[in-house]
Amino acid sequence: MKAHGILGLILLVAVLALIGGAPQAGAAWDTDNDGFSDDIEAYLGTDPNSGCGLNAWPLDMDDSTRLDLIDMLYYKGNIGLLYADPGWSPAVQRLDLNGDGAISVVSDVVQFYRAMFMQSCNGGTPPPPTWEVGTTVTMGIDPVTTGNDADTLGDVEACVRVNVLGGDLGDGNADYTIDVYVTGDPLPPAPMGYDAWLIYDPGRVDPVTWDDLIKLPGVGAGSFTQKMPSRLNAAAAYTNWQTGIAGEGTIVRIDLDAISAGPACFAWGFTKAYASQKLHPTVGRVAMIAINEDCPTQDSDGDGVFDICDNCPDDYNPSQRDFDGDGWADACDNCPDDSNSGQENCDGDDWGDVCDDDDDNDGYSDDDETGKGSDPLDLDSTPEHCDGVDNDDDGETDEGYDRNPANGTPDCQEIAGPDMDGDTYTDIEEQYMTTDELADCVTDYGTDAWPPDIGMDGQIQVGDIIKGFYGKILVPEKYDRRADFNASGQLLIGDVIRGYLGKIFDTCN
Repeated sequence: MKAHGILGLILLVAVLALIGGAPQAGAAWDTDNDGFSDDIEAYLGTDPNSGCGLNAWPLDMDDSTRLDLIDMLYYKGNIGLLYADPGWSPAVQRLDLNGDGAISVVSDVVQFYRAMFMQSCNGGTPPPPTWEVGTTVTMGIDPVTTGNDADTLGDVEACVRVNVLGGDLGDGNADYTIDVYVTGDPLPPAPMGYDAWLIYDPGRVDPVTWDDLIKLPGVGAGSFTQKMPSRLNAAAAYTNWQTGIAGEGTIVRIDLDAISAGPACFAWGFTKAYASQKLHPTVGRVAMIAINEDCPTQDSDGDGVFDICDNCPDDYNPSQRDFDGDGWADACDNCPDDSNSGQENCDGDDWGDVCDDDDDNDGYSDDDETGKGSDPLDLDSTPEHCDGVDNDDDGETDEGYDRNPANGTPDCQEIAGPDMDGDTYTDIEEQYMTTDELADCVTDYGTDAWPPDIGMDGQIQVGDIIKGFYGKILVPEKYDRRADFNASGQLLIGDVIRGYLGKIFDTCN
């Protein structure tokens, strides 16, 4: 296939790979859990009982079990066809993924392939159910343990005051016994195995012993400094959880040695369902004991969690959900998907340094700046260009641009613009995108020279589009000038068209 003959396909791949979001195939019953309801699969002619294999997964047009360019080739020549058209056939209907009687790039291809490109089907076995702590699930402490068992809810309090003599603090002996309960709806569906933990503050309490009302082996670090030895196995859990019936019961009965006076917060969370599917690490509800002081009453955000135990005290978050387990709830975490307990944020924008591709917010990605010698944490330091300015703020001007001939004078003072290297991109455009305005090919000086050649191998390929735009279209924290061909301050499909229309597989000079 000629380069220009696959242009439409290449641009389509770019759109699919770059626009975020999950495909929607309807909320009706989906027996094989492949993302398409049984009704829509009946319309498409695919097997509603199998998520993988021959004519099973609606997205997998060639039955290869993987979504790739070949699957999208089936749309060639069919875009724009309507149900009433003479050319409509069962094979065309197979392409109508949203079932609206029209074959469309946006509503059929982009809508469904964008989040699944290059992924594989599920092998015909529906994945286990997912579950996260619901906002109605509560946690409490029962100080009266007599007569309680794993299926019986005691008299639960959100906070209990514990009075301990000063000489008994931290002596290694149990000062108090409590049952920690969870109650509410929903609880995990059946059948489901999962890891759970109870997080506590070892500066306040030390669990001397605990009762195996559920299984609790193992040790780890948690958002309140330390996790209690903890592993929950559904097979050993009490009946209500194992069967998925909404109910309540004891997480654990603990004999505590009070270490110091003050509040001791407890939180409950999950890490995974089954061995094959992870749940978001979710902190559930919080309860506490107050050692030698009254229980607090302040709850600034009104979410039912005392400020002193709240992992996001100024933002309403009753579930205390903390996806990355860094101690900051998703509601106020500046990188909710990446652990960053310090919440470092060099440029003071909405994204922490861990998940911000441009830490100094100067429009140049950290990787691009590091590769080109400027400081990614300094707003005043950007990649050097031949423009008479000390761009990288290192005390030198136009360094590296005295080339041909090397005579002590930067070439930009000897060559007339506006496109000194003749690569069809003006010097101003190249300075904006941080490419070398004096070289039109990477082979000349080993530099990032030709704007479309983001992979710097001398040829324009699909990989350049993926590297420049994957996951970055209209995503401010992923903005990078290097791919902003239209200098608009955001990455758009128009940049893909400007940089790659009619150029796939072209080579530089």
